[in-house]
Amino acid sequence: MPSPRKAAPPPRATIGEQLRAAIEKSGRTQYDIAKEAGIHRILISRFVSGVRPSLSLETVDALCRALDLQLCPGRRKPKG
Repeated sequence: MPSPRKAAPPPRATIGEQLRAAIEKSGRTQYDIAKEAGIHRILISRFVSGVRPSLSLETVDALCRALDLQLCPGRRKPKG
């Protein structure tokens, strides 16, 4: 009898998706977050709205510190 197949794990949100959600759910203004992170508010605004799809690692780190988040290594999303 063949062994049952394991279900594929659910896809994980990208760092960008998680960061956007954290910014929106923080209850803080983009200005407040930007000031604490040491970046321009417009950068956060463009990132959250999708106009700017990615950020530098330094900016992600600054935002994570401002939002009290921690970057953790994980598996890559499969391409395709």
